Amino acid sequence: MRNLVLIFIAIILFSSCHVTKDLDIVGGSKADAIVEMTYEYHLFQKVIISSWEESQEKATNTCRTWGYSSAKRFEKANKDCIEWGKDGCYKWRVTWQYQCLE
Repeated sequence: MRNLVLIFIAIILFSSCHVTKDLDIVGGSKADAIVEMTYEYHLFQKVIISSWEESQEKATNTCRTWGYSSAKRFEKANKDCIEWGKDGCYKWRVTWQYQCLE
């Protein structure tokens, strides 16, 4: 019975929690035609982006205010550790860049 309880506790501790995140505009450069959008997550979280279409729309709208016609997301995101603990990183920031297009 004790082994069953330990296995149950281990499953709870090591199972991933799915969280839904929105990409938020945090910066960019009109001169470089880049919009940066991010989300953050903690250890054991698996992120589901709530709406890639909404993120695309946000980036495109920002690009349009800068005089461009649309935006295209880069293929890979940058992932940076933003909070460390004694056992390593436990919080990350993921940044997606969008290129503004003529």
